Amino acid sequence: QAVPGQEEIELRIEKNKDRKKLPGQYTLLSTQQGICSKGSRATSPQAVPGPYTDLFGFLYVSEPGGDCLVTSCSESQVESLCDFSTNFCNMFNLFCNEMDGCESLKHTLHYDAALFGKNCNHGKQCDGWETNKTQCTRR
Repeated sequence: QAVPGQEEIELRIEKNKDRKKLPGQYTLLSTQQGICSKGSRATSPQAVPGPYTDLFGFLYVSEPGGDCLVTSCSESQVESLCDFSTNFCNMFNLFCNEMDGCESLKHTLHYDAALFGKNCNHGKQCDGWETNKTQCTRR
């Protein structure tokens, strides 16, 4: 069901559950119940280089059997080739669960697989896929 997933993600945005060593600031920009959440994450003012703000969105689709299909995207607002999984982590830190070392606030979210589009593969110059969970708690 889409609503518990959306509730958990938006609560983490509201409580600023950024797991980076230099936490940034999550902001909920807009929401439509059971449909979508749009937000931003600004890097910590102490982050070098920075500060930067990324925009992200989540789309929720309820499926038969009570499951929810979530599609999301995060995009840097400046030119960025190698982002060290930053855009992935902007989203991952909002849906990860206890098995990932994350704290659930209201609903424990479970996911089968995270599938990534070709835009996440930045080739040899960035060591390929920028979807590294270990980067989600780095500086």
